[in-house]
Amino acid sequence: MRRKLTVLGLLVAGLMVIGFGLRLNGASVPAAQGWFRTATPTPKCKVKCTPTQTVAKPTKTNTPAKATKTKTPTPTFTSTPTDTPTKTSTPTDTPTKTSTPTDTPTKTSTPTDTPTKTSTPTDTFTPTDTFTPTVTRTPGPPGVLKLPGIVNLFLCGPASVTCDTDGIVFLDTLDQPVHSRDPKCVAVATDPLTCPLQTIGSFQLEFRFDAKLITLTVEPGPLLNRPNVECASISGQGFVQFRCNTKGKPADAPLGPGVLTIAHVHATDVAFKLIKANQGNGIVTRLINQDCALSDLQGHPILQAGQPEPGVGPGICTSADITIRYLEGDVNGDCSVDVRDQQEIAFRWNAAIGNLLYNSRMDLVPDSPSPGDGVIDAKDLQAVFGRHGSTCDAPHPPQPPGTLK
Repeated sequence: MRRKLTVLGLLVAGLMVIGFGLRLNGASVPAAQGWFRTATPTPKCKVKCTPTQTVAKPTKTNTPAKATKTKTPTPTFTSTPTDTPTKTSTPTDTPTKTSTPTDTPTKTSTPTDTPTKTSTPTDTFTPTDTFTPTVTRTPGPPGVLKLPGIVNLFLCGPASVTCDTDGIVFLDTLDQPVHSRDPKCVAVATDPLTCPLQTIGSFQLEFRFDAKLITLTVEPGPLLNRPNVECASISGQGFVQFRCNTKGKPADAPLGPGVLTIAHVHATDVAFKLIKANQGNGIVTRLINQDCALSDLQGHPILQAGQPEPGVGPGICTSADITIRYLEGDVNGDCSVDVRDQQEIAFRWNAAIGNLLYNSRMDLVPDSPSPGDGVIDAKDLQAVFGRHGSTCDAPHPPQPPGTLK
């Protein structure tokens, strides 16, 4: 209420000052003059008076007028609520606790020990590299290579479903195509290079082996297994003679390279009895190729690598070394060391020579100078238990094949 009266007083005083100012300047404002005339009818005072003194005091109240413009209610303090969301940053700390599950996958590193078994197969077939120099020789007359050249023949009982009934498969391979030309054309041609190349019409070879240890069967390979080709073999004690001949003059007669014959080798019953599944066991024998000969469709000899002239002297006709053996620790002969082997030998624990439970095939330690020590004890059991999980495809420890000197 006081503020309103003060403002009203200021307005009245302001109007009076304006009117007084206009009168002093001689301005013609009728309405204002009329209003001021009514306000100044007072006669001359004998004593000097100041009628405007009452108005002069209110002029000091100009400051409150400005105070009305003070923007005190401005909500400048509303910025403070923005500080409160900063507290929400604390939840970001909680996800850091989820890092702890990353420690659990480290436990799965233990299975990486099992793949180390896969390194062993490389030992069994690496010796086949010994024949690569003959394959990579400079182009020239072909040779007949027996592949693989060095291999294990693991003994596996025929009653076992895990045994490979095909035995060891050898491929007698013509390593390069025929390079010699038709001799009838060369004899009369002015330029022998214009004569056609000889094509394979016939092939023969003889296999030699130890019949006490292995048996052998032979069949034609893809290079000779053709509609117009006839093959035959003659078998005897420790040898097989094999030949193939082509009927007529087929236009698609082969030049090579390719597989000429496929030989399947199996161990004999005698081999099973001569060897036992101790460390370092095995007998090395050789499968010999000899008298390899090629001729064209007319019967003319084809020049082979190693011959000075076609049909003169033996050509390259390689052989293979076979190590006949048991998988170490495989006392029941099924190409796998498992609980069945462990049960068989554990049943005979502490059996010695003269005991009905004693079996010399399970007296595995020591392996040299003479196999066994006359008693099946903890050492023999450990030779089996320590090879648990070993197979003929991936033996552990490795059993690389041997060679004949």
